[in-house]
Amino acid sequence: MHTMQPGRPELSSDWRSDRSAAAGSLRSAGGGPIRRTASRSWRSRTAPLWMVLGLGLPGGAPAFADVEGVVATAGGQPIAGAVVVDAASGAQAVTDARGHFRLRGVDPPVSVHIVDPRFETLVATISDGAGTPPVLTLTPKQQVYEKVIVTARPGTEVVAPLSSSATAVERDELAAPAGTVVDMATSAAGVAEAGQGGRFQAYSVRGVAGQRVFTTVSGMRIVTERRAGSTASFVDPSLLESIEVVRGPGSTLYGSGALGGVVQALPRRLDGLEAEAGYGTQGDEKSLFTGRGGEGWTTAIAGRDAGDGEDGDGNFLFNHSTQWSGLLRKEWERPSGTSFEVVAIPARARDIAKPNTRYPGRITRYPAEDHLLLRFNARLAGGWRLGTFIHPNDLETDNLTATSRSLVRNEAFDWGLDAQRDVALGGAWTALAGFDYFGRDAVTATEDVEDLSTGAVTHTRTLDGREGQASLFGTVRSPIGRLTFEAGARFTRIEQTNEGSSSDDGAGAGFLGVTVPLGAGFELAANAGGGLRFPSLSERFFTGSTGAGGIVANDDLEPERSLSGDLGLRYFGTRLFVEVFGFRNEIEKYIEQIEVLPGVDTFVNLTRGTIDGFDLDGWYAIGKGFKLTWSASRIKGESDSGAPLADIPSDRVALGAHVLRGRWRAGGRIEHRFDKTDPGPGEVETDGTQLVSASFSCDLPQGLRLRIHATNLLDRAYLPSADDLAAPGPGRSMGLSVAWAHR
Repeated sequence: MHTMQPGRPELSSDWRSDRSAAAGSLRSAGGGPIRRTASRSWRSRTAPLWMVLGLGLPGGAPAFADVEGVVATAGGQPIAGAVVVDAASGAQAVTDARGHFRLRGVDPPVSVHIVDPRFETLVATISDGAGTPPVLTLTPKQQVYEKVIVTARPGTEVVAPLSSSATAVERDELAAPAGTVVDMATSAAGVAEAGQGGRFQAYSVRGVAGQRVFTTVSGMRIVTERRAGSTASFVDPSLLESIEVVRGPGSTLYGSGALGGVVQALPRRLDGLEAEAGYGTQGDEKSLFTGRGGEGWTTAIAGRDAGDGEDGDGNFLFNHSTQWSGLLRKEWERPSGTSFEVVAIPARARDIAKPNTRYPGRITRYPAEDHLLLRFNARLAGGWRLGTFIHPNDLETDNLTATSRSLVRNEAFDWGLDAQRDVALGGAWTALAGFDYFGRDAVTATEDVEDLSTGAVTHTRTLDGREGQASLFGTVRSPIGRLTFEAGARFTRIEQTNEGSSSDDGAGAGFLGVTVPLGAGFELAANAGGGLRFPSLSERFFTGSTGAGGIVANDDLEPERSLSGDLGLRYFGTRLFVEVFGFRNEIEKYIEQIEVLPGVDTFVNLTRGTIDGFDLDGWYAIGKGFKLTWSASRIKGESDSGAPLADIPSDRVALGAHVLRGRWRAGGRIEHRFDKTDPGPGEVETDGTQLVSASFSCDLPQGLRLRIHATNLLDRAYLPSADDLAAPGPGRSMGLSVAWAHR
């Protein structure tokens, strides 16, 4: 895991030879020869990791000069936070808000590796330290709806807030393999589990959960009618390259629902043939992965099967599941510079058990879940970027009690389209204007309730609706003196219908942000903005059974609105990066779930809820092959009456370590969760705990890698969230995996 400013190299293992090989390659805008590398081999990452962590690598001639340059996108947008490494000496620098970097005390010509987690790694030779600094252009890893791929991240193709706090969680950098998308996301500061656990465990970002967190997979928005929210749990983590988390409201850039933050899952891009098989003792979990890539193609499939497990006290956990998902992507570019991409992600799960405190009095399971994500993207001349996607999905929920059994079937056909264009305003001003539409058609829910004493079955159609959201948006950015100023606005119109009932509404949101370089590696960032979330179809129209109990709709709900402010300080050092942000988020018309009868809830608008706190991220490269990471968060939330809000996680602090020694690698992470003594509605107090994960791996001949790992190593009994129906988390699990790669 790392903040999204420093980045992580992904270079060829023979990085020393790249210096000479680059001489005959393409030319940068500044005249320097450039060669792009796109290797994704885990075996090839040894050398670049040494370069970022190790420093002090053997160099060539003594250093006599400074070398500088500018890193930007093809559209001319500066890329802040990219890591620039001199291949010979190991010296490195981080680009500032204008994309500028300076390598001090190196002897030109130098071969530099430019690394940013959002872009392809670039190798370039800078032949002279004097004259106009060359402009080095990076290519985005994904030609998708770049406004949606963590656009609050510095360095995207769009004019996006540099003043936001964002983190990238790389799958390969986790202390132990993740079993779900939530396992990856909760490694980031400010992200915590929410809801009741199991395969459908949800998450909160800065104390905001459910439909207030915007989730995407490769730029495709994920929405379900589950009141716990959407998590992309149907995608196996082995198909993903990283999870990117943007903290804070992002409705201006993303649309309705991004009040707390954005969680974006980015699929892998393979180069060659790979396969992996793993086993974990918790529930006798078995996992398989195989994939192949090259020449713009990537195909992969992953499966995971687990039986029921145990918590830290050895008690039975009803949490078995079986899941398969796949990945197909194709990228190609025409000589004119026009490029295209197709991404397809099918997923199928069966017999997913839901652990909660009502078991075994009420047994909830999901017999079937199916998804198909399909997206097409195009980058055209004139700065245009176009995209469209479809997402048919369905879910079955089975609830069994001593007297009755209900089977709820949810189906929907989600789709979207978007168009955006870079606009030149003159001088240093840059802008983006765009339109997007998100639709949900054939959103249905049917329920069959069987009386077990008589055998009578009652069939009810509890939801038959549709929804459409159309938005216009725009952003601008410009340096003003030493400052970088940015602003944006979005207007959204929504229509919702359900069996004769309808609702339509419109609202706008905007933001202002500024970053200020303070010198000596320090940077101040501040932003303020409004957020927006329209009530979901289920909140307004669905009355029936869910996995957590009965629900009664409220069609009088009003949209949630928020006003938030962030103030952050970053430090970019040679071996050290630290980012700390304080925040305050005031949400009007807060939609809260309350109990109206035992086991039956509804939704109401609270007058106001206020959430504030801070989050901390950072890393330190202590020496050659040894890196420390850390994160912390403290979040408080209450209504205007002073009552605690739900979904506010306990305070947390985590420390990680990564060691690389030749063929051997080791990683570990310890997280301390403090007591939570102020539960909100529908919650209970939770005790503090320590969760430890660790792994150890070795590269073997013939492209093999052997890895052993452990999660919850201390076998702690704990509650993942304060939800009053949440079952304890899984106990200790020991695992073994064997991977093979052929290039």
